[in-house]
Amino acid sequence: MPASGSLTQFANQKISIATACQWAGMRVFEGEGERKVRCPFGDVAHADGGVEASFRMYEEDNSAYCFACSKYWSPVGLMSEFWDCTRAEAAERMCKTAGITPPDWRERWEELQHPVPPDTASLAEALKRWCSRIYGPLWGVDQFEPRLAVPLMACLGVLPLVSSGQEADIWLHGCKLAMLPLLQEQGDERK
Repeated sequence: MPASGSLTQFANQKISIATACQWAGMRVFEGEGERKVRCPFGDVAHADGGVEASFRMYEEDNSAYCFACSKYWSPVGLMSEFWDCTRAEAAERMCKTAGITPPDWRERWEELQHPVPPDTASLAEALKRWCSRIYGPLWGVDQFEPRLAVPLMACLGVLPLVSSGQEADIWLHGCKLAMLPLLQEQGDERK
């Protein structure tokens, strides 16, 4: 068991991202490196209905990122969303499915007292990639223009205040709402 006693960390350490993807109904095989596959949420959440293989697995750090959803997943995060439950519930269910004995109640109590904060670097990258996808190929240059850079930096400036998964979802959604008109306006001016 992990030193921190976190059930979520325990499940993320013991269960590979490839296994979680298989449980989510994705066609993947255990192996080395990174692979691009179809996202399990693509038929509902992607503009193309999930046709393109936009979900990339990074087995070296046991994570995944969907470029169409602009979301980062750990094994527990993926299964939590797929099963529509909390991360703690997903971690417990994953351990049972894998036949792994999870930490005892004392360690689980500790997890509830000290939840794992969201990965703010991944959240910042998710927002930037989403902006790039909406804006188009000139994003790499135009993102430094004040009309885009100032609101983007305002969004990123609030990010250190995000301390939970729910706040991370609210932050990303709010930033997308704030940036969308600017991205579309800039795109319209180029046409």
